[in-house]
Amino acid sequence: METTGQGDCPGEVWLLPNWVDPERIYPLPVSASLRPELGLKPTNRVILYAGNLGEKQGLEILLEVAERFHSRPEVVFVLVGAGGGREKLEAKVQAAELTNVRFFPLQPNEKLAALLASADVHLVLQKKSASDLVMPSKLTGIMAAGGCAIVTALPGTSLYELVERYQTGILAEPESAEALWAGINRALTSDLAPYRANALAYAKRYLQKEAILTTFEQQLLALTPPAV
Repeated sequence: METTGQGDCPGEVWLLPNWVDPERIYPLPVSASLRPELGLKPTNRVILYAGNLGEKQGLEILLEVAERFHSRPEVVFVLVGAGGGREKLEAKVQAAELTNVRFFPLQPNEKLAALLASADVHLVLQKKSASDLVMPSKLTGIMAAGGCAIVTALPGTSLYELVERYQTGILAEPESAEALWAGINRALTSDLAPYRANALAYAKRYLQKEAILTTFEQQLLALTPPAV
């Protein structure tokens, strides 16, 4: 959320970013995840997309990628959420007989940390037209949970620069099945511990609710004339 200064400060912009509640989203071991509840095996490599199943995410390419992993039964694509595009996606999965793609409904807030702990790799997918986002809300939760995300963003956008600068995830070109497939392959064959550590460190430093509100309060107080 951006707050634009008015009056004596025309054009001044403050950024009040999304925050994360550390009492609700935090790192958990896989043993405390939702894998058993979702019918996932300990040997599965779980690629998780959790959030809106709408049009702007361009999730159709995810099905193309899943088809390329069909010969690797240990790799499972888990889509959790609801949205206007879900029925169309489910129909395409059934038509293509993609047994490695599974859909689940939105999970209650108290299970969110356990859901995020279920993933080996998270997906933050956007179309090119929506890629200039500073921080998608789903990414803040992933980072607070100490997860590694594949993020589709264009070079030169705020989102791309943030992920690249802090090395909090793996970047891929939006709307490209080939780029997404390469990113997932890279994630499945790499040590993701550094990305996870960087993501959690970023969340602790920049996404804590108290720190964000304290900074905002200080900015507001700076506009108040000193007492005479």
